[in-house]
Amino acid sequence: MANNTTHVRRTPIRASKRIPFSVAIDNENHYSSCRKLGQRDGSMAQTNLERQVETRLREHEIRLTEGRRTLIQALGKADGPKSAADLHSRLGDQVPLSSIYRSLSVFEDAGVVSPHYSTKGVTRYELAEWLTGHHHHLVCVNCGVVEDIEIDDRLETQLEAIVEEIGRDVSFAPVDHALEIDGNCRQCQ
Repeated sequence: MANNTTHVRRTPIRASKRIPFSVAIDNENHYSSCRKLGQRDGSMAQTNLERQVETRLREHEIRLTEGRRTLIQALGKADGPKSAADLHSRLGDQVPLSSIYRSLSVFEDAGVVSPHYSTKGVTRYELAEWLTGHHHHLVCVNCGVVEDIEIDDRLETQLEAIVEEIGRDVSFAPVDHALEIDGNCRQCQ
């Protein structure tokens, strides 16, 4: 029997920047003081990212064209999810906008990127968690900015226990979770 105090709410995850949770809480200037999850250290990591993506695409019988490779490189260097228009403005004439849209759709179908839907109807994409690591989101209810956060192991363990308990309360078997915290970002406070 479900607990009456537990409610199921379905909300899409939206666009984001990435910052470790402990740094965001403890450091007033957290944007410049932390390494972003999506950033790769040097060309070796970028090459490894491309190899992983190429392997995944090959499993789905999809070629990694030069345009798609350029798009993966841009997503790998991005500080958070980007819309097709964001990526096009960053890449200039290297990849046509129509190709970006098609490639993002192909990447989504292959599980290479995850879409994040904003309340304003803009879909932004980031590399899938199997490429970037598990993270959660801080969402500014005023301006719509979403930051990815990484929480420390102790808090992640507590969160997993809460998710399991909620699952038991509503007769549901969770296989994964994502935490989204709504509030006001530093600029909107």
